[in-house]
Amino acid sequence: MRITLRLLTILCYFLPFTFYFSGCDGLLSTYTLYNENDVAEMLQKHDSVIVPADTVIASTINATDTIKHSFTNSALKDTVQNVTDTTISSTAHSIINHYSIFNPTEFSLSGLGVLIWYKNQAGEIAIALSLLTSLIILIPFKFLRSARRKQYLLLTNILFVTTFVIDSFISKVTLLWGAWMLLALLLIQYLVERKDSRKASG
Repeated sequence: MRITLRLLTILCYFLPFTFYFSGCDGLLSTYTLYNENDVAEMLQKHDSVIVPADTVIASTINATDTIKHSFTNSALKDTVQNVTDTTISSTAHSIINHYSIFNPTEFSLSGLGVLIWYKNQAGEIAIALSLLTSLIILIPFKFLRSARRKQYLLLTNILFVTTFVIDSFISKVTLLWGAWMLLALLLIQYLVERKDSRKASG
């Protein structure tokens, strides 16, 4: 049972930990959101700056006429080809990055993804230390034969995850079920170790 709990704990770092949304506002500037409520606000701002269709069509026609007079046919072909290649490359890159070990769902970061793209460094460090501690507990080191040492490590790991949770609330980051499952499994492990330790001493 202990090994199963430890393996499940490691698997938790591949589950959705936080909300994550990265996009473009249409003005060649990107943004990253870590709170679900911010997405609605961003969409409202985006809708408020939409240019009327008539203006877009007129601007497009004028731009097309200008391009026709300014460039030769070969230059236009090269430009179109470059834009097409860039679009295909960006699309392929986006598809490859979706649903990876860093982004288990379209709008989330896994525990591993938090190590790279989290909102601040404090959260990244907390999860990095938590992952390291979980790996140490998983590997059967000699110094971990003591039940008391295992309990101390588990309490330390719980402290790391709790720090991450508190930092997420302060930073207004939406936590997902993977983070809560990790915390629950660590608590279960600690209770199991404590119970076994009492039985051994009794």
